[in-house]
Amino acid sequence: MKNKVLTWIIFVSAISMAVITVANVVRILLGCYPSFCSPEDRICTTDCAGGPSPNLFVFPIILGIIDVGLWAAFVYLRFKERGRSNKSSYPRTINIILGVFSTATVVVTLTALAQAVIRFDLENLRSQDELVTKAYDNIKIQEAWNFVLNSGITSSPISVGIVDTGVDSFHQEFNNPKVNFGASSAVSLFDRDGHGTAVTGIIGANNVLGSGGSLPSNSPQMNGIISGALKENQYKLEVERYGVIEVVSVATTTAVVQSISVFTALESVLRRNPSVVNMSFAGAKCSALNSGEKVCYKTDAEFIDAFAQYVKIFNAEENKDTLFIAGAGNDDIDTAFNVLPASLDLPNLIAAGATDLDDNRTGFSNFGSRVHVAAPGKSVYTPKPDDDYNKPRDVLGFVIGGSDGTSFSAPMVTGVAAILKSLELEYQKSTPGLLMTPERIKEILVASADPISTDELLGQGCFNQTTEKGCRLNAHRAVAWLFPPASSTLSFVTSTSNSITLNWTKSDDFQNPDFDSYKLFRSTSSLVTQSSTLIQTLTNPSILTFTDTNLTPNTVFFYKLFTFDEAGLSSESNEISATTLGVPPPPPTGISPWPQFQHDERHTGQSPFLGPTTSTVKWTFAIPTSTIPAFSGFVETPVVGPNDTIYVGAGTQSRGRLFALNPDGSVKWQSAQLPAAPTAPAILTDGMAFIAVGTEDFGTTLFAFDDNGNTLWTFPVGNRVDFVTAAPDHTLYLTTENSVLLSLTPTSTGVTENWRVMLPVGIVLVNSPPAVGFDGTVYVINQVGGVLFARNPHDGSAKWTRTGLGSVSPVVLVLGDATGTVVVATANRLKGFHPSTGADVFTVPYPTGTLSSLFPAPPPVLLADGTIGVLARRVSTNEGLLHRINPQTATSVSSISIGSFTGRMSAPVTDAANTLYVAFSQMNVVPGGGRIKAFDLANTLLFEQSTDFITENLALGSNGTLYAPVISSSTFMLWAIGE
Repeated sequence: MKNKVLTWIIFVSAISMAVITVANVVRILLGCYPSFCSPEDRICTTDCAGGPSPNLFVFPIILGIIDVGLWAAFVYLRFKERGRSNKSSYPRTINIILGVFSTATVVVTLTALAQAVIRFDLENLRSQDELVTKAYDNIKIQEAWNFVLNSGITSSPISVGIVDTGVDSFHQEFNNPKVNFGASSAVSLFDRDGHGTAVTGIIGANNVLGSGGSLPSNSPQMNGIISGALKENQYKLEVERYGVIEVVSVATTTAVVQSISVFTALESVLRRNPSVVNMSFAGAKCSALNSGEKVCYKTDAEFIDAFAQYVKIFNAEENKDTLFIAGAGNDDIDTAFNVLPASLDLPNLIAAGATDLDDNRTGFSNFGSRVHVAAPGKSVYTPKPDDDYNKPRDVLGFVIGGSDGTSFSAPMVTGVAAILKSLELEYQKSTPGLLMTPERIKEILVASADPISTDELLGQGCFNQTTEKGCRLNAHRAVAWLFPPASSTLSFVTSTSNSITLNWTKSDDFQNPDFDSYKLFRSTSSLVTQSSTLIQTLTNPSILTFTDTNLTPNTVFFYKLFTFDEAGLSSESNEISATTLGVPPPPPTGISPWPQFQHDERHTGQSPFLGPTTSTVKWTFAIPTSTIPAFSGFVETPVVGPNDTIYVGAGTQSRGRLFALNPDGSVKWQSAQLPAAPTAPAILTDGMAFIAVGTEDFGTTLFAFDDNGNTLWTFPVGNRVDFVTAAPDHTLYLTTENSVLLSLTPTSTGVTENWRVMLPVGIVLVNSPPAVGFDGTVYVINQVGGVLFARNPHDGSAKWTRTGLGSVSPVVLVLGDATGTVVVATANRLKGFHPSTGADVFTVPYPTGTLSSLFPAPPPVLLADGTIGVLARRVSTNEGLLHRINPQTATSVSSISIGSFTGRMSAPVTDAANTLYVAFSQMNVVPGGGRIKAFDLANTLLFEQSTDFITENLALGSNGTLYAPVISSSTFMLWAIGE
């Protein structure tokens, strides 16, 4: 029975070894062991993304093969034995051998797999005691190594200079694998003091596990900052010793004492062209503040001489590409007060202060504005001569031991700086032409540091720093700074008729330690870019959803999420499309609340939305003086597009711009400089998302912009453009200063001229915005000559003409009745014409007053109840009058006074509740010279808003806001008036 149990144990063990053997073979073939790589190994690359060599698995594989072979022999002998007898006997020796090899295979393989998880000596050290690696963990150095190794990055060789007391080059931290000490002198490779060995170890102690070797689980070995990211053959440590040393003469075998100055050592190491030089020393003027220092500058002359020598070395042309990193000093004083070299203000010098394990400033660290960044400088685990270590330990809750001083902060900064320099070619893949100059490395090390609360200033300008006084090195964020952030996956959640809700995955914190923001862009066409509409910016990485509102029903929208980091780099998500539900939009004329002059192609002046019933100036927008100098231009009639974006043109006879404003008055975009002030824009109503704008005065070109302000196309008209009207079939109609009427068909890429006709008006010019009837007939009017033209939409030929109308408003109104009656306001009466023949339909005299002749007379406006509002003026008293006329009964309904004025009347507008808004100004441009009044259907005054001079006409948004172009003193503005 025992033999049977033992047999089954051996059998299961042997099968297990066979499985392990296969798994290890797979691991070698693929370059990594899929089940046992560390959690950060997201990319399976050669050597387990920088992990242990496959050699670690050779021994268990050999054992597994032997095990399987022995098991096969056992099976053969067992069945051979059974063939001769019913007994279950078999050679006991085979059983013993199988058991031994099975056990050995399990032990060795598990050990190898444990090594597969650990790829840094520092990690092995941490598993023994987290306290000893705390200083390194504070700067997130292992995260930095993992980031570099897991990203499949190829590092370039790097040379680091170290000026110190030498280095014990025989220490195990610098052998097997051997660290390259370059051209370091023989005397520099010895270190009786131990200071240089500790500093050099922090920078570049070898990484046995990362080089394919193995360590006992209780090994005291660490690895340096550089060796976690680069192989030992990729970096050189050029060590140069300074101070008093003994040199043995070969000829006499006697010891000669020499003193090597810091400056001599610096010049010597710089001749080897290191990219970074570590200087873990500082000297201050002798004073009561540093009475404990063994070495200080006793006289001003000594200090000045040292100052000059440092500056000469650091500023030398051949050294300007070298980054110098110095300890800030250990005198607990402000570095601004005579600490060398830390207090030098040079672009290629970094002064490093010291923090303790709790991110406090150490009691000894110098501080002040000349300290650029801090790093752990207390209780730091470091090597010391004779294969020994300075080890921090906890005694009754107090940490003692380890290395203390800014001398050990500086090499941490040096090591990370060296890694940054070695990644220059990789950074250039994201930012072509980028050079990792000393200034740039310094900028990144500071900007990427963690803000910490310290009692004195210990670095400033770091990542998300607010009130903190310190900046502690963050190696992970530093190496990731110039790599694009990891992208997110965008997905659609739900939609309504006017909103779309989106979700996205959280960007990888490991890949994005320098996260800045999410930016969500939208477009009405595919291929969303950062030039598309920016709809949301989120600086909280934990916010993973957004609802886009105020959208057009039954419309397809395209979205893409961009993740930005603090360096300004970005990555993009997948692009998705989503459609709002197919509920008819409230505005009958399309997606825009007020898409063109007088709202629509019929010039009704009627909004389907409710306007304000009380008045408050919500905001004002001042046109920049670069567009309109004082008293030399004007602001055009605004229009309101999708999402209540307000478009307004402004300028002079020789320059102008179109501005797009958000509903809160902020600038969404502004066009490039135009050759003259633009006319009122016209927005197509089918969501094609471009705005056609003519140019006033001396401008003769039609411009089309998309909803991001990009110029889609331009079209030479040939003369000054007066007005642009957008018809429901997407046709644009224009009138020009020389009485030309044009028909154009636009697209997002260009425009086709359908026809152009010269209207027969003699010497009197047409300056009328074209109106379009229900059947497509185009109407324009000669204001002074009193001629009404009706033109066929297919070729511009004459349909009919009415002459002899006298002085008229230049704006034709097309009613929404069964026939589409064409309405014209003449000097003293309102007239209606049949759209097919031009025959009279009605004529209603005004009860009193006439149209204003001071400025272009205001057009009639169509109220929601079917009545027409007309503004007139009693010339004898300058009294403004509001008449309401019923076109169905051809009668006057009411007439009220709106106040006295001597200047301009704007086109009236009305809302869905029959509220009528009128605007007028005094002749002179004086503060408070304008008025906007609101009347209900009973002619009750709802509000009166004082403004400055109103230059053009009003527009009404879907959010109940009136927009008025105003000149205030010498400033041209757009006012937003609402509740």
